Amino acid sequence: MKFDENKKMSLEEIRKVQINLLIKFDDFCRKHNLKYALDGGTLIGAVRHKGYIPWDDDIDIVMPFPDFLKFVDLFEKENKEDNIRMLYGTEDGYGFHFGKFVDKNTVVKSHFREDKRIYSVWIDVFPTYSIDDNDEIALSKINKIMDYYEKTWHYESIKTRNPIKKIYHMLCNDVMLKKYMNKINKILFEYEYGTTKRIRPVPVISRKLLCMNNDYFENRVLMEFEGREYYGPKDYDKYLTNMYGDYMKLPPEDQRKTHNIDAYWVK
Repeated sequence: MKFDENKKMSLEEIRKVQINLLIKFDDFCRKHNLKYALDGGTLIGAVRHKGYIPWDDDIDIVMPFPDFLKFVDLFEKENKEDNIRMLYGTEDGYGFHFGKFVDKNTVVKSHFREDKRIYSVWIDVFPTYSIDDNDEIALSKINKIMDYYEKTWHYESIKTRNPIKKIYHMLCNDVMLKKYMNKINKILFEYEYGTTKRIRPVPVISRKLLCMNNDYFENRVLMEFEGREYYGPKDYDKYLTNMYGDYMKLPPEDQRKTHNIDAYWVK
């Protein structure tokens, strides 16, 4: 795609699209009694700023895996807007074991994936799954998931000058992508949800335990984020402190990371 032919979006416009996605997500969850909670930097932003962290450019959500799967199924059946989609699994060759809720009226030039795949402006939806109560076993499986996930990225990339490798990738990408996604799902669905003492968001970046109690979504509170209330965990202080330490203190400027999103309007 020739991005220069499309109008580049400002950070304000990117956030406006993300907030619109968040509102639609929240409305749909309330309509169908599906549980979710703000997470990560979005949760910090709600607590510390009542909105985005000043330099942030994404939105993160967690929800129980059973509710996530219901959302994927129901939204596919009921959604009337062609531009709004939930990308999950191997749909469109993306290979995500979490959800990307996207607006197809936008495109994003990826700076963080080897394949340089074209995305749309998104909010991330991370399902939580039941994790082993034994730390050593749990960490071993988290590492396996991350290893498989990194292999799905490799098989999405066909950026090579070697013609034999290029043909191999073209013929095998879909097969290998599904192979590793199935291996990931085998671990994620090993236990029926709620049958272990702990849950965890599906591993995407961190290989740490990052455990929550399996009643994490039973005690939620409404929290202000950019002028509207959304659900967050009642015990957010304990959760954020465990993840980030003193989360109320602004980090040094050189640690204020963003996704460096270059987004454009679709003509």
